[in-house]
Amino acid sequence: MTSDPLAGRTHGRSENVKCDPQAAVSEIIGAILMISLVVAAVAIVAVVLMSQSTPEQVPNINFMTGTNSDGTKLYLYHNGGDTLRRGQFAVVTDTDPAPRTDYEISDGSDEWSLGTNLILTVASPPSRVSVVYSGGKTGSTVLKSGSSSIAVPKVTIRPDTTPAPVQSSSEYIDASDPQNVVVYILSNTSLIADALNQSPSTVGPTIASAVGTNAINFYKGDKVSLTTDGSHTYYFTFNVTKPGSSISIDGYTPNPKPLLVGDQITIFLWASSKNFKTFGLGDQLWEVSADGVDVSLSHFTTPDAQSPQTNTKVNHAWITGYQDLGSTLRIATSGAGQTSLVVNGTVRINGDDSSSVIISNIRPVGVGLFVLEADNNAQIVYFVGNAQSVTRDGAPVV
Repeated sequence: MTSDPLAGRTHGRSENVKCDPQAAVSEIIGAILMISLVVAAVAIVAVVLMSQSTPEQVPNINFMTGTNSDGTKLYLYHNGGDTLRRGQFAVVTDTDPAPRTDYEISDGSDEWSLGTNLILTVASPPSRVSVVYSGGKTGSTVLKSGSSSIAVPKVTIRPDTTPAPVQSSSEYIDASDPQNVVVYILSNTSLIADALNQSPSTVGPTIASAVGTNAINFYKGDKVSLTTDGSHTYYFTFNVTKPGSSISIDGYTPNPKPLLVGDQITIFLWASSKNFKTFGLGDQLWEVSADGVDVSLSHFTTPDAQSPQTNTKVNHAWITGYQDLGSTLRIATSGAGQTSLVVNGTVRINGDDSSSVIISNIRPVGVGLFVLEADNNAQIVYFVGNAQSVTRDGAPVV
């Protein structure tokens, strides 16, 4: 009988293999347990994540600081970031660690926004200033800190004298270079704040001296005024180029009224107009005010719904950037009085004078300096800027 040589091998291997039915069950249970653990872990993570509240957004803000000349006023100029409402924040200084909420906001509102100043009375100028936010749910947060080491220099310069050095916190600048003065003034919040809250004469003479070789400096203490009529011959106009500008005009709502980039403001002098004032440097106007004027506000070719306003009062304007300034304003004297007229660095009048002086189409000088204070009650005019023409007793001066 012939045997199958493969049969024994086959049967032998089959006899050596042992099948354990519990092994397959154990592997299935292990896989199920592993999946259960993963699901449980994911569920725990989800619960933790879902139970956490949404992170609170903290405002972002930038500001510059400065003080006035005697160090009794602290100014915080908002130059970027979010708007903060009164009651949501406090000011802390190294000279007074208690949070201060007794600040004023320069535009009279309850919101500290771009282009406005916080004003605090201080016993002495601080070197560090912080804004602390308390309007959230997580307690107080320091939004930003800054130094306050620049103060307004006390400088009084007559138009016919050599400019004195202007002192910053760590250096003197050459005030004979107009551009140096412009850069210094525009970077010094306290000087701008003085211009906004006091008078153009606080910094005007310093800049006027620096640009005296290419400017007109005029003052008359009696019998002088801006020329007016009843036909809108004399006006002052400009276009807004930067956000954060505003103007306060009786009859406009809101007041002050925020201005948009592209807005054009035109102020017409009327027969009863008086007390026109403007002060600016570079591409900024820190003050525009007048009484008894007509005002037109338009956005390119779209008139404002509240415009024009007739025989109204412009209380204040803060223009962060402008271009295309046009002016037909005219200064004319009408009798004797203390007079100073300096044209392109040359003194033409200095003392009591009865000449008929007419300065027509006044405008800023090349660095953007424009100072005009016309007090009709006192019949005083102070002007620093440029003009299309200047005549004295009918004869051209420029």
